[in-house]
Amino acid sequence: MSITYKQMISATDTDIPALISVFKLPEVNRYYEIDFENYFSYVTNTPNVHFYKVYEENQMIGAFHLETAEETLYMSIVVFPEFQNKGKGSEIVEDIKRNIFGLDYSKIEVDINDDNFASLKLFEKQGFVFKSKDGGLINYIYEKKRKAYV
Repeated sequence: MSITYKQMISATDTDIPALISVFKLPEVNRYYEIDFENYFSYVTNTPNVHFYKVYEENQMIGAFHLETAEETLYMSIVVFPEFQNKGKGSEIVEDIKRNIFGLDYSKIEVDINDDNFASLKLFEKQGFVFKSKDGGLINYIYEKKRKAYV
């Protein structure tokens, strides 16, 4: 089963209530602080921001936020709790690293709560390396490989 992606393009997207209910779950909410009143307008109306919903067999299983600035892609990802530990996060991160979304960047950065062991393990396994720690957040970076020309 492969996953598919749908970019959210409207702040009135019909999946927003389902996304909000997942983001409000205690096991998810502890890692995200989202102002739902403005967030979906922000991700659908800001040129360098992209929000994708993740589906498997027409069922939403997660979502991610991508934001580009000065050749850096900042990202956050959530796989819904019932689909975690099944390789979905790895598949999503691999697709982002392969740049199937056609964004212009040379590195990816992600901030992870220092007690979010599953995410720390996921990003380390995906080749992200520790850059810094600020309070309870750990910053990881992934440098895109440049093609060598001979």
